[in-house]
Amino acid sequence: MIFKLLVYAISDRENIAKQNLDPKKGILLTRYDLFLSKGMQTHITSNLSASELESIYGNHLRSRMREMFNLIAFDKDSKDKRS
Repeated sequence: MIFKLLVYAISDRENIAKQNLDPKKGILLTRYDLFLSKGMQTHITSNLSASELESIYGNHLRSRMREMFNLIAFDKDSKDKRS
């Protein structure tokens, strides 16, 4: 059985990440362990750049993100395709 997790709109709302209280950080580190041990996939979306994510969550988690995720980036002038 394969389990996947989608984390929608990861961000730094309320700056709780800077206090190391962000539950998303713990979830992503746990998912990284499951990625290595069981191949479980996690998908995230964000309006933040890779460097912004690193400044919020730190280099340690950012390096795990590089292993776990494929980056699909859109130009800033791209039209929103949701409508």
